Amino acid sequence: MAKQTAEKPAGKMVLSITIDPDLVRRVDELADSLGQSRSAFISRLVKEGVDSEGDAIRAFQHPVIGPALLKAFSDREVIKGIADVMGENLTDQQLLLFRQVMNGLTPPVELVRKKRRAVVAVLRKSVKRKNGGQAK
Repeated sequence: MAKQTAEKPAGKMVLSITIDPDLVRRVDELADSLGQSRSAFISRLVKEGVDSEGDAIRAFQHPVIGPALLKAFSDREVIKGIADVMGENLTDQQLLLFRQVMNGLTPPVELVRKKRRAVVAVLRKSVKRKNGGQAK
């Protein structure tokens, strides 16, 4: 197999990573089946993964939604109920692992406080506007 050299597209960076050879083989098979280059395929997967992780992190850092999600997903019965709806049967070990992961997602206290203060300030302004400048 000849070594391919290609010019990098404008505005792109070259990134060197180390991954398992079996994973490279699987990536190549999937990329080939889609008619994509390895680089294009990996780039798309990374973008989708980063977007998804970013959405999840933002949800958990939200001053209202974050604590609600953390509370809901730390409850064993809620997790089991969601899994049941999805047609999954989680073992006790899987439930424990899920709860441990969720507990690890707790945002730093100071970040939550800052965001909560910002939300409260916006709500107070909104209430003042609705009440002719008087806060209740």
